[in-house]
Order: sequence, then structure tokens, then C-alpha cells
Amino acid sequence: MPDNSDPQVALEALARHLDLRHLTITRPSASRPCLRVTSRAAARLAEDIYAGRGWYWWSWAERISPVTQPAAAAAKIAQVLHTTPQPATGQTR
Repeated sequence: MPDNSDPQVALEALARHLDLRHLTITRPSASRPCLRVTSRAAARLAEDIYAGRGWYWWSWAERISPVTQPAAAAAKIAQVLHTTPQPATGQTR
């Protein structure tokens, strides 16, 4: 079992659980390791995810889930970045 106490290891574990059909993952060169997770359906829906002190964190310093539960963190992240397609609003003549 990987040592998820290391932030980089924890983020790699999380990346393996994210649904890449709907989300894009990048690894920005930041002073702290993080994953930038972006909705494929709406590129403006993006969030930087951090790991540390045993938790996954949103960029606004709110806990997501323990690093021992990357699947749970991935589910929460996907829920926040989820989009629902809107019906076309144009009128046909």
C-alpha cells in the first residue's frame, strides 16, 4: 500500500480515481504539489486540489476527505465540477 502521507503520493492516488472522461488533470508547477482538475464540459469549472496533514484540500482550505480515501475525494471533486447540459434555447421558425 502506498504511503499516502507524502502529498505527492496522495495526489497521484487521487489522480488514479478521477474520471478522466469528464475531468482533465494538470500538475501546475507550484511551490506546493497540487492537481488542477478541470471539467471537460466547462473549462471555467476548475479547482486546485492539495494534499497535506492527512487530508485532501480544496484551494480555499476546506477538507475534502482523508488521504486514505482517494475514491471518496474523487467523488466529491467530480460532484462539485459536474455540469448538466442545458437544452438549446434558440427558437425554430
